[in-house]
Amino acid sequence: MEHERGFLQAIQESPDDDLHRLAWADWLDDQGDASRAAFIRAQLQAARLAPGDLQRDALEDEVDELLAEHEQDWAGRLGQLALEWRWKRGCIEHITVWADTLLTHGQELFATMPIRELRILADADELPRLADWPLLERVESLELTRIREESLFTTPYLRDTPILALLSSRYLTRLTALDLRGQGVEGPALQAILDRGLLGQLRRLELANAKAVGDRFIRQLANTNSSLQTLSLANTNLTPYGLRALLQSRKHPHLRQLDVNFGMLFRGEVTASTLQSELLSVPLAQQLETLHFERVSLTVEAVENLLESPLAQQLTALELNGCWYGGEIAATLAASPNLANLRRLIIPSNVLRDKGIVALARSPHLSNLLELDVSQNGIASPGLRALMTSTHLQRLERLNLAMNYIGVPGCELLAQGDQPRRLTALNLASTNLDPRAIEGLLHTPALSRLRVLWLNGNLLGDEGLATLAACSHLTRLRQLHLDSNEVDSPGAQALLESPNLKRVKQLSMRNAYITSNEREQLRARFGAATQF
Repeated sequence: MEHERGFLQAIQESPDDDLHRLAWADWLDDQGDASRAAFIRAQLQAARLAPGDLQRDALEDEVDELLAEHEQDWAGRLGQLALEWRWKRGCIEHITVWADTLLTHGQELFATMPIRELRILADADELPRLADWPLLERVESLELTRIREESLFTTPYLRDTPILALLSSRYLTRLTALDLRGQGVEGPALQAILDRGLLGQLRRLELANAKAVGDRFIRQLANTNSSLQTLSLANTNLTPYGLRALLQSRKHPHLRQLDVNFGMLFRGEVTASTLQSELLSVPLAQQLETLHFERVSLTVEAVENLLESPLAQQLTALELNGCWYGGEIAATLAASPNLANLRRLIIPSNVLRDKGIVALARSPHLSNLLELDVSQNGIASPGLRALMTSTHLQRLERLNLAMNYIGVPGCELLAQGDQPRRLTALNLASTNLDPRAIEGLLHTPALSRLRVLWLNGNLLGDEGLATLAACSHLTRLRQLHLDSNEVDSPGAQALLESPNLKRVKQLSMRNAYITSNEREQLRARFGAATQF
């Protein structure tokens, strides 16, 4: 035990150095703990590989199998105190925890693992007390976000005074990421970020859904030197005037990811000339790797201008939400060789229909895509067939088909195609699935790598859930979303008795007709994050 504490202390002091972790793995081998040693080495090796690298598949399989057998033992006391946790490079480095747990058991938590990323669920009166907590000096990422997609735990609603107290802590010396999404921060807390020099150390700042963020703060931010690489300003009160000031700034040389709706810069239709003057020619646009337009009309000429610009060649993420009608611009995107670096293509609600999807599926320039969102686009069997048989989309890990007509024919195509074999997340929400449709889909090895599955808003009923529970190809699932599926007690019982869903840690079953006792049983089986 003393030796193990020594390795953990060395990792905590130099968390980015893999040598200490490898030395720990060698020591574990000598102690006869080959499984733990193999887990550490597999995660270290996977972390060195780029997302989408084919060699990661076998490593992730090994990690999953080892965690399925040993996770509770390896997490130990931390698994009883934390609400959620994530393994990185052989150790738990991220936890979600209640503030009172930190105040009473924080020393114990941080002694067992090299925790670097902390998501705190706190009441307003607890944050000032945490500000005097010395172990904050180990925290590099601090999250007080109201809610997030991958977590069903909701942070209590906070405002400036408690957040300001926490940001004043003299112990936050290593902080490089701060997430305040949706927390209602106003002037004082935002001013503290500027006045206390946090922009000089932060690489990521998340302020999405913070309605008090407006032009005044953004103009100040535009005139302040920063080390920011990622800045999220989605759904704030930023106006075109503030955004223009930020885009003209030369104070943020490292900024690559800017999450904001660039469509706000334009009145009416976006033409080639307005796109060039408002965005493509401004200083900050020359370094961005992400671009997001929402609910603004893009002409074909504007898209062509974008694709011919130097910006297109460096894009890793492109989001065009409700920006055109029909497949013509989809064909324009598909034909551009300048999108070869694109990893995420998010194009929901554009009425692409099958013609547009076929064009994208046949594009050799999109072969590096890891995530594709074509939800609510009027896709039917021809489009699905093109996606599933595409020789260019074989690296996809996340696919969103929500609110398209899938039904029985579509499920048969999903089951037959070779493409889904690398998918780790599949969204089939509101796609007209019934028990017959789900039967053919789930009993295929093509979806055996899934970690996250959305089936909410369908007509699965108890029969569909029984089929799902009996599926032996879903043993890797971590999250399962089944809201609004006309589920009754037999469906809940099928999930409880399933031998195949043992890794599910987040279950969502809102609008299910089940008893309070069944809810408690499901929560006991699938964890505290289960939602009804």
